[in-house]
Amino acid sequence: MSKLFDELLRVREFDAGFLSPVYEECVDPRLLPGMARAVERIREAVDRGERVLIYGDYDVDGVTASTIMYDTLRLAGISEVEVMLPNRFLDGYGMSKKVVQKAKETGAGLVVTVDCGSRNHEIIRELKEVGADVIVTDHHECEESLPEAGAVVNPKRRDVECPAELRELAGAGVAFKVAQALVLAGMIPGGQEKWLLDLVLIGTVCDSMRMTGENRRLCYYGMKVLAKTRRPGLKELMRVAGTKRIGGEAIGFQLGPRLNAAGRMETAEHALKLLMASSRMEAASLALTLNRLNEQRRSQQNEAVAEIEERGIGD
Repeated sequence: MSKLFDELLRVREFDAGFLSPVYEECVDPRLLPGMARAVERIREAVDRGERVLIYGDYDVDGVTASTIMYDTLRLAGISEVEVMLPNRFLDGYGMSKKVVQKAKETGAGLVVTVDCGSRNHEIIRELKEVGADVIVTDHHECEESLPEAGAVVNPKRRDVECPAELRELAGAGVAFKVAQALVLAGMIPGGQEKWLLDLVLIGTVCDSMRMTGENRRLCYYGMKVLAKTRRPGLKELMRVAGTKRIGGEAIGFQLGPRLNAAGRMETAEHALKLLMASSRMEAASLALTLNRLNEQRRSQQNEAVAEIEERGIGD
């Protein structure tokens, strides 16, 4: 590298690891607040054969994090896992009270949140009352007091220290660190977790997280995994989106908007099913659905912009 380039990296506070990240240098997932108890509780769920309910969010980060957690728990040995996503038109932001009823109906002994839950004290208390323990995995700001959950895995907890670069993780990144922790606990074969990095990449980029430190490492390898992804849904989504080259632009402007359109226009279940699809036929149909919803979103957006300009709002 030239001296000018070296100086540019120094001024921008990037080290050599930024250009050539090493996966083995990932931050120890056990340094995340609440992780030790979360791993212990997941082990208990495996030993007891419990039914587990994952509660996510309807945006891209929430849907990718939900899929990561689903795959993680299945790899850890939990056979009965279900994912529940809120409806943005009916449930709003955060955890919906519907999760309490769902836990009762399914007999879930454990509820795992992704990309939400840190501020949902009342709902987590209600889950506890119906016999469901809760593990919160989230990356949003916490209040002074934490919900009464079995574990709260959140790098932004105020009561304990956390490595600075972990504070920049998206919800998908936090879910992935759970997978890494289960690998270290001997509950998931080492190396299997790397196949989740395509979703970590998409969730992190689409949630506009800072691309340094741990995020840079995870997304660097996420690009490699996405290029050879095993997921029929991502392959079909890239096909309908006309993705020629995998990079930040393709994720941010081609894949992300189509995944996001599901929750914005109808239901995020479409995006979740796409990411979890096991057959190419199912994936192709869902990819076309997301493409159609994205076209509708763009059309409505253009109409709204045209109306704003016509009314002269903002002049």
